[in-house]
Amino acid sequence: MTRLRRCLHIALPIIWLASVCPSTATEPHALLLEVDGPIGPATTDYLKRGLSHAQETNSEVVIIRMDTPGGLDAATRDIVKAIIGSAVPVAT
Repeated sequence: MTRLRRCLHIALPIIWLASVCPSTATEPHALLLEVDGPIGPATTDYLKRGLSHAQETNSEVVIIRMDTPGGLDAATRDIVKAIIGSAVPVAT
């Protein structure tokens, strides 16, 4: 009986950990992109690369957190086009 009790003391925590640890292969995930500062060509490039990465990794959603005073009109238009054309839903 003592041997069985020792095995249970070892096996039960392992089984519990396996059940509560998230599996990266099957769990949906979101990609967070952060913009802090003026909008320009570098921001456009960053967001376009992020949206491509989200599609490649099968992200469920892209979240863009922005703290910006604004910026270049052309860069903003390019960002809007990339968001509209994204295969992955985008929340800002």
